[in-house]
Amino acid sequence: MNNDQIYLIERYVSDLLTPEERTNFESHLESDPEFKTAYEDYLMLNNLMQAAGRIDLQSKLDQFETEVVVPKKQKVIPLWIKRALPAAAVIVVMFGIYQYYFANQGITGNELYSDYFETYAAPATLRSGDSNAIATWNEAMKYYEQEDFTKASELISEVENGVPDTTKAFYSAMAQLGSGSPDMESILKSLDLVLTADNDYQEQAKWYKALVLLKMGEPTKARELLYEISQSGGYMKDAALEIVQMRIVD
Repeated sequence: MNNDQIYLIERYVSDLLTPEERTNFESHLESDPEFKTAYEDYLMLNNLMQAAGRIDLQSKLDQFETEVVVPKKQKVIPLWIKRALPAAAVIVVMFGIYQYYFANQGITGNELYSDYFETYAAPATLRSGDSNAIATWNEAMKYYEQEDFTKASELISEVENGVPDTTKAFYSAMAQLGSGSPDMESILKSLDLVLTADNDYQEQAKWYKALVLLKMGEPTKARELLYEISQSGGYMKDAALEIVQMRIVD
């Protein structure tokens, strides 16, 4: 990763590129595997450094400028040792990051999907609205809870009124993901519908969309969503941060 790449990536991550520059950057990501790897490496290392910053390293280092006393014998540590300690602490932190980075040999998006995917819980039973639609929906959710996702998906598609479109879209996606042969493109469309409007399942839809993108071999797009989740404190934020810090390979 050269300095020009780092500068460009930093501007992209900081949202400082013009719309045209951003479009060119994203096209470059898709067409240049080496640049894509450099971008993913930058995100991982950047998040590691942010995590290190959260331990308030600087305040710890500042304390080394004050006199350090050994409690039992009340001996003052020599000045040259005190001055060397901050540098030593930095070396320890950087060595830990180095070990983490190079020890992480990489994991595929498909493996991450298998490790992190769990079907979302069914909603509470509905009791008001169009009686036929509500009855069909509740039956669909009964099959969903029993993990008969194929039957649940069929029934969800029959519900026309009485249930918000975003709720139907979300559970349609969940039922398809739980089935043996999900149509990922169809699932993405359902999740995108959930993400376009304010509703109870927006945060969950973002998490599941990221997992779907990982399974589809789109780690860059998935990582962007996961980074948003980890920074905004959204649904599954801790898991999202874990994945962002991993080295994802094809």
